[in-house]
Amino acid sequence: MARGLGVSADLQRRGLTMKAPKVAAEEWGWEQTGPAWGTRVYAPKSGQDHLGLGSVSSDRILPRVSPGINVLTIHPRYWSFYSWVLDDFWATELPRSAKSFRTFFRPREALFAMACHVCDAPEHLSLVANIVGARKVGQIAGGDSFDPQFDYIKQDLGGYGLYYRSTMEATGTIVVARPDNGFPFDAPTAVGSALASAYRRAVSGTNLAETLAGNDVESPVSRDHLVEFARTACLCQLPVASKFDLPLLQDLFLHAGKADEASARSETMRMLLDLSGVGQKSSLSQAEFRQLIYFRTLNDEQYTPRSELRDIARAWRVYQGREYFNYVFNRLLRWLVHNGNTATEGGFTLMSRAKLHAMVAKALNESVEEPSNGTRIPDCDATTTTPELLGALREHMALASPADSVWSRASGLGPRRAFASHRLRRRQGRFGAHTTRATRAHSAPKRKIRSPCADCQF
Repeated sequence: MARGLGVSADLQRRGLTMKAPKVAAEEWGWEQTGPAWGTRVYAPKSGQDHLGLGSVSSDRILPRVSPGINVLTIHPRYWSFYSWVLDDFWATELPRSAKSFRTFFRPREALFAMACHVCDAPEHLSLVANIVGARKVGQIAGGDSFDPQFDYIKQDLGGYGLYYRSTMEATGTIVVARPDNGFPFDAPTAVGSALASAYRRAVSGTNLAETLAGNDVESPVSRDHLVEFARTACLCQLPVASKFDLPLLQDLFLHAGKADEASARSETMRMLLDLSGVGQKSSLSQAEFRQLIYFRTLNDEQYTPRSELRDIARAWRVYQGREYFNYVFNRLLRWLVHNGNTATEGGFTLMSRAKLHAMVAKALNESVEEPSNGTRIPDCDATTTTPELLGALREHMALASPADSVWSRASGLGPRRAFASHRLRRRQGRFGAHTTRATRAHSAPKRKIRSPCADCQF
């Protein structure tokens, strides 16, 4: 946000000059200059958690309620696919090194990503996103052939290294190489080898599986061969793989790991089944799931957890409450960065601390009352102290509701109304686009960027 004091140097490198403001040396400093916005010097940075608040929910709460599974590892069949690749790597006469595995691995995951994109199986219609490499592979999915050496993702070990490696280790599927265990590179455990064998049987007989068995990862692969492979190998085919890896994965997620971890995963899955009875006429979207676990009500239906699932349901409610908390503060950061960037012409002018405070105070004063949706906090403005603000909130929020009761989505100043107020301001142009891209330049072309709370549409 505030790295922009290198503007002049950048302009000089390009043969340009900028007249320095007439400011005495003793007038420079935080009081006179305030923060500096450097969007014209530094490349824009994308992200959804610039403040690091999400680590509390993703690294602290989620591992307790769903150990071995996180928000990025939503496809169980990747456990089978990566186990298969690792098992084949160890069965092939190759150096046991990270470099050797990278050469072996990347063409296979690239081909798998393309197969998942061209899959024509009827089950594919229900597949949720998050195919590794989709951003690049999706752009060429209409072609008649595919190059296995296509640079589908930046990370050396693709989705395995980015997302699934740690969770596969946590569920006892692989051994990650470390100096203390003597492994030169990651290897499948007995559980991983069993998954690999089941997946290998599922894809056996396909042209692509035979090509990979011969370690031919240089020749282009036809679309027809990719489609044939996808009909048994795709992520969407797990529900119909009862003769292959499905029962192994079911057992893995219900019983793998330490006893307390297996118990937590089992309770979460039982809660999901219990919760699915609400709104059963249609599937629950991620946004609806978030509402349901927090408010315990959706479309005039209420969710009451079974007595034995009360603790895990409370934990999920805490998780979602923290997600709402994260959203608010990331949104405040976004507001500060956007408006400061605008007020300083993208970092070309300075903003004193007094002006920065005045800008924030003005916005706070204007935000106290939002008559269009009934939001009103009496006697609060930018000078209100924290204890005074908390006292005002207590008068307008239902704080006496028990931990296991249904929390109203329509009354008081809860997350739903606060979010609605933000969306109104966004439509009125009072805030910039809903994103935490903290260093976007004014001249940069507008792109659609995933909101930090894209799943929190109340």
